[in-house]
Amino acid sequence: LRQANFVDSVTHELKSPLASLRLYLETLQMRSIEDSRRQEFYRVMTDDINRLDRLISQLLQVGRLDALVTEVEAEDVDMETILRQCAYAACNAHQRPADILHFDVKPCIVRGSPVAMEMIFGNLIDNAIKFTPAGGTIVVRLETDPATHQVQLSVADTGCGIPAADCPRVFER
Repeated sequence: LRQANFVDSVTHELKSPLASLRLYLETLQMRSIEDSRRQEFYRVMTDDINRLDRLISQLLQVGRLDALVTEVEAEDVDMETILRQCAYAACNAHQRPADILHFDVKPCIVRGSPVAMEMIFGNLIDNAIKFTPAGGTIVVRLETDPATHQVQLSVADTGCGIPAADCPRVFER
């Protein structure tokens, strides 16, 4: 059942930009469009292609994540560096200004797979940026507890949030 839900979600995510691309292409083929409007169509189509590219890359990464976690040797990872890299990459991908990001990150080195961490944190921050409205903010906070050797990461945004009924499914694929 979980795998079927995953396939359904992925199929929907793939079909949406494809339907949009098809509509714009058909419109461009069947009608004479003024140049400024045509340029807007091209921009939207490019955004859809970039969205498809990101989704396909994420799917490939999910397929490799289990193998990465077990096959890759752990190394020391500077959390602030990886969080900032993920955040700025997501801003660029969504053409959002970096000033929507606010970091409250304590110095922290974690032992693990940098690739796996980049995939996990990148997805979390990417979603925050994707769903934060214009004028909104995103706060990336990392706190450490030296006594217990625990790290707590939070990414807070001003987006619409997740419906309460969907919260139990957040960590499913």
